[in-house]
Amino acid sequence: MRFLAILPAAVALYLLVRSVAAKSARSSPEWRKNRVYLPNVLFWVGLLNNVLAVPSVILLWQEDWLGLGFIALSLLGWSMQLAYANCWVRFDEQGFTHHTFFGRTCEFTYNDVTGIRWGDDVRLYCGKHLIFVHSMYVNKGQFLEWVRDRSKQMQNLPDRIRWDPYNDNVPNGMSIFVVLLFLLLFSTAILGVSSWQSFGPGKSEADTRREEVVFVSGEQQGGGVISLVSEDGGKYRIAGYDTLPVKPKTLWTEGTRYTIWCSGKSTVWICQLQAGDQMLLSFVEHNEAFRQNTKKGLLFALILWILTLALFLGALMVGRRPERFSPRVRRWFFRNL
Repeated sequence: MRFLAILPAAVALYLLVRSVAAKSARSSPEWRKNRVYLPNVLFWVGLLNNVLAVPSVILLWQEDWLGLGFIALSLLGWSMQLAYANCWVRFDEQGFTHHTFFGRTCEFTYNDVTGIRWGDDVRLYCGKHLIFVHSMYVNKGQFLEWVRDRSKQMQNLPDRIRWDPYNDNVPNGMSIFVVLLFLLLFSTAILGVSSWQSFGPGKSEADTRREEVVFVSGEQQGGGVISLVSEDGGKYRIAGYDTLPVKPKTLWTEGTRYTIWCSGKSTVWICQLQAGDQMLLSFVEHNEAFRQNTKKGLLFALILWILTLALFLGALMVGRRPERFSPRVRRWFFRNL
């Protein structure tokens, strides 16, 4: 699983470079002229969010699935960094260019604007293309004034052009829906993996490999785990050292040659341990200890899944029928609803 540790590190580094370049560009008056863009506060929020990438890298490098939870918590901040770097509109007397969240560039004339929905957050409809001008956008006043004065086909209250999960009540609703759906699917995947580790069939001789090893060093870690190093540099772990009939330290101080059945590549777990005819750790004992060791991760995954499910369903119900809920409840999910 260590290769997964590269993912948050690479994403955080990529978005850091992109957002720093975007902030540098914003320092130029020429770049800011006739351009609508997001404020620098998103840069600083995204920068702080990258702190969450540090524990995710460390945990995933240690083969701990909790690292996936920190990645899930980082997704919103990463999306803010990407929006800060990519989302802007440049306009002149002939028309405007919209740069989308995923980096796509679309050019329009003012007559391409078929509808506009006014409010704190403004929506421009150019056929099937939607441009969301958030209330925090910088320099949006002049742009919207030019759109209003120069568009000949614009309607102030257009019909909904495409399906919206929140019945067109929530600004940028489709993007919010996709982010929440992704969080829900991601937390479901984490819960599935954790449940399999805690309640799955466990290891047996059929899905392990047999080796002969002599351990030269070791260390007792938290959660009932022993970390061992063999004479050829191989690294192993044993779950549940409290079940061993010998003192853990004797595994690497007496020079005994052990027969082991193990699984894994970057982190190798010893599933059965034998010294001559003496069985020190059986598959049954290993599976039980390993399940107990993963119960904390399962609890975290379950809590994360319940929270994301409640957030997804709550946002869907409030966004589609806001009149059924009090202003206080609406603000729990959507600031401007």
